[in-house]
Amino acid sequence: MADFTLVLVFITVFFIFLLTSLLISKKMLYKIAVLTSVFQIYTFSLMGIYPSLSFLFSLTLWTSFIRNLKNILGFKPIRTYVFLIIVQMLSIVWSSDIYLGIRTVSYLLPFLFIFLTTYEISKNNSELYFIKILVVYSFFLVVEAVLVILFRLQPNLETLFLNSNISQIFIKPNVITQFGTVIRNNVLDPTKSGGFFLNANVAAAFLGINMYVLYGIYKAYSSKVLKNISIFLWIAILFTGSKIGIILDILFPLTAFLIVNFKVFNKVTYSNLVKFLFLIIILAIGIFGIVSYAEGKFFIYDAEHTFNVRLMIWKHAWFQFQLHPILGQGFGGWEATYPQYAQTVGLSPSYPPHNTLIYLWSQSGILAFVLGVLFIIDIILFFWNGLRNDDKQVKILSLYFMFAFLWLFIQGFGENYGIIGEEHMQPILAVALGLLYTKTHFYENGGRKNEA
Repeated sequence: MADFTLVLVFITVFFIFLLTSLLISKKMLYKIAVLTSVFQIYTFSLMGIYPSLSFLFSLTLWTSFIRNLKNILGFKPIRTYVFLIIVQMLSIVWSSDIYLGIRTVSYLLPFLFIFLTTYEISKNNSELYFIKILVVYSFFLVVEAVLVILFRLQPNLETLFLNSNISQIFIKPNVITQFGTVIRNNVLDPTKSGGFFLNANVAAAFLGINMYVLYGIYKAYSSKVLKNISIFLWIAILFTGSKIGIILDILFPLTAFLIVNFKVFNKVTYSNLVKFLFLIIILAIGIFGIVSYAEGKFFIYDAEHTFNVRLMIWKHAWFQFQLHPILGQGFGGWEATYPQYAQTVGLSPSYPPHNTLIYLWSQSGILAFVLGVLFIIDIILFFWNGLRNDDKQVKILSLYFMFAFLWLFIQGFGENYGIIGEEHMQPILAVALGLLYTKTHFYENGGRKNEA
């Protein structure tokens, strides 16, 4: 009976998506998917999953997948990403938690669909069309930034918000109901603030990613609105209380300043890419020392404690890797083995792996891990090669979009939001990558663009 109900639900949802994609214009569906990504808007439960409006509308863009995937598979990052999705789908076969597998794979699709739709729409529309969308989107970001600042200054307001019924519109209801009991997130700390996020680190990553996408658009197309809002996002990150967020908030602008103003890298070569990444590491160490000195001993103690907890979690991953090196644990495997280990070492039994690549291995095995590494490399090389382009706008967008993705990847090595971020992050990352890919491949190969 349960299986029949599940089949019936999926058939119903399929026809709803089919009708929606046929009755509503793709541009309208695209706008809704992107513009609702800040607030998400959770409305109902589907087999224990609470899909947001942004997630649902992004899935209605599936026709772009059918129309454009064949043409786009020559783009290495997307080809690798598609292979990763396939591997994760296959790993459901040996998983103990099928629903978790289906949910995880489903949440990989919005990035792909929005990227392909951005590519499809941008072939026939100028950048102005997307800038208008991003200007509206940026005002929604201001709400998140204001909440982060307000909740940091008045922690009691954050507590009131999280305990209110309104919060379940913007935060998954099933997560909210477990918040503070089964799920312990760091916004419970009065020195942390997340706005619509229960984790200050994730909030900082979301704001940082958006800051660089918006600032890149401003530098390329002179949108003063996006400039001012990106600066405001930079300020808001400092109020999250996220240690890694604060370090990256200082590190990346300094690195960009050195590259742009002092021409640290006159030639865009792969050897200079290695130097660039090395420079980031050196500057990060220096900034950590300065911030630690300014914040005092508590900052160092808190950072050391956080890192030690991560090491203890990763120790369990190493034990499990020795048992299941090829196939991993499958979906649900970590949730089955970790609690017992956590009890022996005094950690919370609800902790995920806290590392994007370890999580990929745990869910889908060593091949998923390798594809995750390749995806990160493909993305960085795409933006680095963009710095070689003769088009000034391409160079600017490549630089700042690269920082957006680097922020995603760097924080991902200590968080659990996945290879392409959680559902708030995916739309803006997909738009950024889609715009730059179209600009570097379609327009330069004789494509035409018209005003929106």
